[in-house]
Amino acid sequence: MLLGLKRGESQRPALLVAYYLTAFLFAANPLLMAWVMGNTGGATKTSTTFSLFQAGLSAGDMIGPLLFSANQAPEYLPGIAGVLGVFVAMILCVILQIGILVFLNKQQSKKRVRNGKSARVIDRSMQRQINEDQKAEQVILGDVISWDITDRENDEFVVIVTDMSLFKLLDVERADAECIARDIEVPANRNGPLYRTMFPCLNSLQKDELDQIIRFYTSIYEDAFEDRQENFLKVCTVDNRPVGFCGWTIEGPRLQQVQTNERQRDTKRNGLKDRGGNDCELETLDVDAWLSLSRQLRAERERVLKDFNEICRITIMSVKPNYQRRGIGSMMMRRICEDADLRGWHTFVLGSPEGVQLYANFGFKIVGGVDTSNGTITSMLRPPQRAEDVL
Repeated sequence: MLLGLKRGESQRPALLVAYYLTAFLFAANPLLMAWVMGNTGGATKTSTTFSLFQAGLSAGDMIGPLLFSANQAPEYLPGIAGVLGVFVAMILCVILQIGILVFLNKQQSKKRVRNGKSARVIDRSMQRQINEDQKAEQVILGDVISWDITDRENDEFVVIVTDMSLFKLLDVERADAECIARDIEVPANRNGPLYRTMFPCLNSLQKDELDQIIRFYTSIYEDAFEDRQENFLKVCTVDNRPVGFCGWTIEGPRLQQVQTNERQRDTKRNGLKDRGGNDCELETLDVDAWLSLSRQLRAERERVLKDFNEICRITIMSVKPNYQRRGIGSMMMRRICEDADLRGWHTFVLGSPEGVQLYANFGFKIVGGVDTSNGTITSMLRPPQRAEDVL
């Protein structure tokens, strides 16, 4: 705009907008900084790389003004064209760099396989519970990071590619229950078949009725997070705001006991207690429809899993609506699939219509489903994948 617009009085508003838009030219700086600091291993190599990066920035600051000269006044079009050319070149370099980083990650995966490790690294350093199954034992990434070795020497080094570095997977706490229920679980699933069956008037509820549903799920999650019978993870932004939430179970020979526990939990969900511990009826819940659908879903699950003694079963997968389509669901799915692959177990999920494509992207196949008046809940099964199959 600054290059093409004329400098007349009538063009001043557009020129002012163009001037303000130049602030966005530096939007790539956080990504470049993340690449420099996050994609370099070893104390000496990291400090040297960062010093060179700062030297390049300083050199650019000195060279940039030389693009403009007094004989270009008052429009300075050649200087503006030069700056535009530099930023176009930077965009092309960023695109090229993304391709290089993806290639480097694949090379690291192949190196791990050659060294007898899993192709995918699972960072469990932020989790309270580390997988205790001997078939899934791995070196904790936090221990590897403490070694002063470069990214080339460390075969478990994972290169940062995109803005997923802005999100992190963390273990959940009991105190997260209300935030997850209010900001993630209910908004993300309110149009799904299960919620529409449980709460047929969900979109026309008053605020106090919606708050009651949120308290209902808060109560459930508080107990679940405290019991730790399932694995739960949250995805947080850099300021620790939860924007994604997932849960899964690893069910071995105790599969029958897990199903018994679920029946007991379903019985408990018929009611809810307020913060004072008093019983509180959930008037908006269609109990009969919910219990009927729950029985159908349980029967479908038992049909699919009747020949399995061991299974990884996804129980929850939710992303805050305004953070969907940003890779957060895939981020959680990778963690769950890695857990199942390390054990060599199949993974099962009863997926809502919105989630079917995500599961299909990770190798799930449709094996059945339960039809409701609000849509189909689809049964999907994923076989375990070997390390060389996921490169």
